[in-house]
Amino acid sequence: MTQISPRPNDMQWVNPYLTVRDPAAARDFQRRAFGFMERLRFTDDSGKVTHVETVHHDSVIMLGPEDEQRHILSPASRKGTSVTLYVYVDDVDALAKQATEAGATLVDPPTDQFWGDRTCLLTDPDGHCWMLATHVKDVPIP
Repeated sequence: MTQISPRPNDMQWVNPYLTVRDPAAARDFQRRAFGFMERLRFTDDSGKVTHVETVHHDSVIMLGPEDEQRHILSPASRKGTSVTLYVYVDDVDALAKQATEAGATLVDPPTDQFWGDRTCLLTDPDGHCWMLATHVKDVPIP
């Protein structure tokens, strides 16, 4: 009998699952803003998208619709979030520009940080916070 792994080989041990108002629209935003690619989509019998998985390099982000009966709401519906996704990218300045052109709101512009990353902070149309980062120098850790 073959032992089944508790984690599928194409998933990380921890995977963000973002609640959004419209998974198809959120997927389109992530593609335009960050260049993420769709790898999986589920629809219900009416054709409505009920689950999407996007990828960035070796990372998966799952997207699911709001469900008011279960109190699962997007940050936009809740009027805020306590989670920020920290995403390494090749060129934070270029991607910040691309993301704002795709509909993101720039909260903090690209800035060099003391820990060696150049970062910016954005919010997407569903209210999720994204801190984009490019590592620009190695800094000794105390």
